[in-house]
Amino acid sequence: MLDAKAVTRLFLYTLLALILCAESGFASPEPRKKAAPPPNKERSLNKANDTPYHLMELSYLTLNAIDLVTTFHSLDNGAKELNPIARTFIKNRPLAIALKGGLSLTVLYGLRKVKTQNKTAAYFTLGLLNGFYSYVATNNIIVSFQVSR
Repeated sequence: MLDAKAVTRLFLYTLLALILCAESGFASPEPRKKAAPPPNKERSLNKANDTPYHLMELSYLTLNAIDLVTTFHSLDNGAKELNPIARTFIKNRPLAIALKGGLSLTVLYGLRKVKTQNKTAAYFTLGLLNGFYSYVATNNIIVSFQVSR
């Protein structure tokens, strides 16, 4: 398992990443606009402004996939699932993949709906989720190495 220093360090790195994300303008309430685009190009401009958000979504999905793969690897080598909810279905891999994927996509769909009303809240929530799953994935990788020795 992780010692206290490693957990503290990981928490601080995650917090630093969230602060840098907020300071870089990812969580700004209004995107910076230069000039009003012609009416037919407005939709493509809005898509271009969402690139940081889409990268955060991609990061969220990637971290969830790493979580699942490292969990399967650790369980194959004798580790125990600590999450009591996941413990009930993790042995059925197709079900676990379907639930994890479905839940992840549902969260992203919900956050896109939130983003239309409150962009800052969507960015902040997705940043917190990325920080949480960064911790989970890192912990899983450490456990995976420990049990495979």
